[in-house]
Amino acid sequence: ENMRLNGFDSDKRLTAVEGWFLPDGEPPESVERFFAELPEPIMVKIDVDGGEGTILQRMADVLRKHDCLVLLETHSRDLDDYCFG
Repeated sequence: ENMRLNGFDSDKRLTAVEGWFLPDGEPPESVERFFAELPEPIMVKIDVDGGEGTILQRMADVLRKHDCLVLLETHSRDLDDYCFG
């Protein structure tokens, strides 16, 4: 829906794939499997309202292995410092 609202729905270079992972319920291998099936480069949008640091930690190996652009939405200066510091 976000791609359509921003005028990217007709851009053939882009493919939207939605995925979600439970904070403690999914093993890290499932994140790796999910990314392994995507063509690169990959853009990741993270908007989890407070769990950004945890998500980045869980995805660290995946982000190192794949050509990723990360769009991270944070909601406080403390989270900015934690995630980007």
